[in-house]
Amino acid sequence: MGVLKIPQLPKYKATLPSTGKDVYFRPITYREEAFLLQLNNVKETDVLADNILNIIDNCLYDIDRTKLTVTDITWLFLQIRKASISDTIEVGYRCLRKDKEGKECNTLTPYIININDVKVEGEREFDYEIDLGEGAKYKLYFSEPAYLDNKDAKETIDVLYAYFNRIENLEDGNVYNKEDISEEEFKELFMNVPIKDLINLASNRTKLFKVRHAGTWKCPKCGNTEEIVTEGLFDFFG
Repeated sequence: MGVLKIPQLPKYKATLPSTGKDVYFRPITYREEAFLLQLNNVKETDVLADNILNIIDNCLYDIDRTKLTVTDITWLFLQIRKASISDTIEVGYRCLRKDKEGKECNTLTPYIININDVKVEGEREFDYEIDLGEGAKYKLYFSEPAYLDNKDAKETIDVLYAYFNRIENLEDGNVYNKEDISEEEFKELFMNVPIKDLINLASNRTKLFKVRHAGTWKCPKCGNTEEIVTEGLFDFFG
C-alpha cells in the first residue's frame, strides 16, 4: 500500500447552452493537460473537436457525450479550462494593416481573452415556413444538433436534416417530431423546395447559439486598433 493519499478532485458546475441544464465536472489533470498541449498544431476542426470531446467526457459526471452540441463542447471546454488552468486564454494575433507603400505590418502579438467575458449568444431554435402549394404549407423548426450526429454531414440537405427538429403542417395544425419523419421522407420534401428557401435556411442557421467573445486589440508596433471577435472552438483553443 502506498503512503500517499490521492486527493479527491473538486467538483464544479456549468450550464449546458443546448438544454439549460446544470452539469458537473472536475478539473483537467496533468495527464490531460499534457495531451492538450499535443493538440496545439492540429489544423483540422473535426480532429480538434473529437479530442476535446474525449477530454470533456473524462471530466464530466453522469452525462451522455453523444448529446453534446458544438456550442456545448466549446462552452464546457472554456469552463473546465477556467477551473483547471486560468480564466484567461492567450492567442496570437497578426496585424495585417498596410502602410502607404502597401506593405503589411505583419506583427504577431498576444491577445488575451478573459473567459469571464465570453458569452453564449443567439437562439436555441429557429423556424422557417415553406409553401409548396396545393395544401402543402409547413413550418419547420431547427436547432443545433449533437456534434456526433452532424460531424459527417457534407451535403446541404444532410446538414439540414441534422438540424431538423420538428415540422408543423399549417393546413391541419398537426406537429410531427423528427423521429416521426424518416430521413428519406425529409429529403424527398426538400427535393421540391425552391433553391431560395435552401439558401435562406442555410443563412438562418447563423441565428443559433454560438460561443462568442468581442474585444479590442492594439498593435504595439504601428498602433493599429481593431475589434476582434473570437467565435467557435478552434478560435478559442489558442
